[in-house]
Amino acid sequence: MQSLFISYCWQDGAPYADDLEGELKKQFKVKRDKSSLKCNDNIEEFMRKIADCDNVVIVLTKQYLHSKNCMKEVAYLSKQPDWSTKCVVLVIYNEVYSLDAQEEILAYWEKQKVSLEKELKSSNSKTLCKEEFESILDICNTMENFLLEVKHRNNPSQIKIVNEIMRLSERNRDREKEIISSISNKVQEVINSKGKTTLSEIESETGYSKEVVDRFVGNLKDKQIAMFDKYGNIRPGMENEIVAHYLVSVGKKNIDELTEDEYGELEQAIGSYHNHL
Repeated sequence: MQSLFISYCWQDGAPYADDLEGELKKQFKVKRDKSSLKCNDNIEEFMRKIADCDNVVIVLTKQYLHSKNCMKEVAYLSKQPDWSTKCVVLVIYNEVYSLDAQEEILAYWEKQKVSLEKELKSSNSKTLCKEEFESILDICNTMENFLLEVKHRNNPSQIKIVNEIMRLSERNRDREKEIISSISNKVQEVINSKGKTTLSEIESETGYSKEVVDRFVGNLKDKQIAMFDKYGNIRPGMENEIVAHYLVSVGKKNIDELTEDEYGELEQAIGSYHNHL
């Protein structure tokens, strides 16, 4: 059974999402933040799971276009290599096709960006403010292209949306799988060749966007093909076995419990492993 993610705004999109879930839950594993995101779940990791869904439906309401969380999803998903082939947009806010509405939306996000830019200069919490600013900046950089894409798509009506999703799910996915496999292999090659790297370095080496790198590194981590150390470095997953043996030898349960000296010993063991590759 294929998976289907419904992206919507809680404020004005919930009834449409409820109807879609009700009509499609027998044919798809339906995911949405309300029913799939549990308390204390990592939202960034949840977005990676969304990107891996077989099909995505965006319920485009007025509040959706003004919601930071919704537009963060769009900014993340729209940069994925399989985005255009698996996403359907259900336009509820028909004014989105008008130039006046588009300009209002762009002006709204530009205003958010300018406001945060000023706050960043005077804020005491620079790290938090910078993260928020970068998030809004990403939305601003995505919004115009997203509006153009919506405008140029032959979007289904509410009556036809279910049939369109069913039609989309029957597409030939071989080419998508080839692209996904190629990206995953390239990211894995960088991790293996470097032995210790970062998301930024992988971006630089591969030329992929941070959203694509984040998604595929996260997937490799879930499969234990890659791992993160406590300093945020990314390492090959084969090191998991070395780490596991070392933790047993020093009587610790996880890597974060190691002392500085023990961590140094582990680094040496991992270095020896790579020298013998």
